[in-house]
Amino acid sequence: MKKILFLLSALCTTYFLQAQGMDTIPMPIPLPSGTAAGTAPFDRAYYPLNFYPIDHQLNIGYLGNLKTARESYLFEAQPVVKLPFFNTIYKNMQQEKATPDAPFQEKLRLATHAAYASFRPQLRMFANESMPVKTPSYKIGIGYQHFFALNKTDAYGAINGGRSRRYLAVAFETGHYSNGQAGAAFDENLVDGTPAADSLYRNINNHTDLAALLNRNSGNFSTNYTELMIKYLQVFHLRNSYALDWFSIAAGWTRYHNNLLYFIDIGGYSENDIVLYGKNYYHLNLEYMYRFKDARCIDRIKLNLNYEYLYKPHASVTRSRIEFITGIYHKSNVGIYAKLALGHDSYNYRFVDNISHWGIGLTYDLLPGLEFAR
Repeated sequence: MKKILFLLSALCTTYFLQAQGMDTIPMPIPLPSGTAAGTAPFDRAYYPLNFYPIDHQLNIGYLGNLKTARESYLFEAQPVVKLPFFNTIYKNMQQEKATPDAPFQEKLRLATHAAYASFRPQLRMFANESMPVKTPSYKIGIGYQHFFALNKTDAYGAINGGRSRRYLAVAFETGHYSNGQAGAAFDENLVDGTPAADSLYRNINNHTDLAALLNRNSGNFSTNYTELMIKYLQVFHLRNSYALDWFSIAAGWTRYHNNLLYFIDIGGYSENDIVLYGKNYYHLNLEYMYRFKDARCIDRIKLNLNYEYLYKPHASVTRSRIEFITGIYHKSNVGIYAKLALGHDSYNYRFVDNISHWGIGLTYDLLPGLEFAR
């Protein structure tokens, strides 16, 4: 099992680096001669250039329960990958904006936007006999993001407002979300979609405890989805165009729908299940990053507060979920995180569970090393 996990992690790392346009992990650029250790210019050109302002962090770590729960775990992993069709966001951040009277082709050439294919798996290994990874989540879709610089320049091209920078990002993503199982959601001895499995829903009412009935080994979860997100980013202080601290707020809406890409009748939900899921849920994410000016052991810290609200699920489901995450980073993209999550679960059909999770592990974060030039 350890060898399998090692090979999987190596493959995921290699695949991610290739997706970012990197064959190997380059070494940090040395400081220019005469630069004091305490005044590092934050030359971070070795960071990958396929940057997305609205993204989901890669992480792997231990997952535990704060209270007695139906299940216990060994680890949880989210090896997120985005494969760009094109991505000019970071490249064009280093160039001046097109003038208002510039031709459309010039504005398009200098636009900070990206289109991509997204793969967002979520895996959990459970502390059962044989230590299985059960009912993993798969979100596969296509997306588009646009990054707007809200900073105004003076007559000489310099950005007004001192050292701060302001940005707005929007994202659209649509695709398929499922756990790859074929069993009935509430009876592991039945196949999903059969008359016997469908008849189970007739016994469900507002007083039914869905968590007690859930087939946790092979229960099918399937839907298609569309996600809209908007994010505001305020960079307060910079040194050589690298952020020293920032705050961001993002809000989003996810809609479950039956047809893939709106017109392909495949992979959607059943009418029995969508009544329990609810078709809509909403997100609110707050983030603060602080980089230490005289970094030694710790380069920066990040604090995240994430909130989700399910709209009109089954009465037994906890509608809200709140998650606190702290990340501590050395001078690289890799850091250590600790988290606390309360409310409904985020693991496909286990949204019927009311959880109190804590976790600790490794995370990968790209954004703090980028140069905010526009």
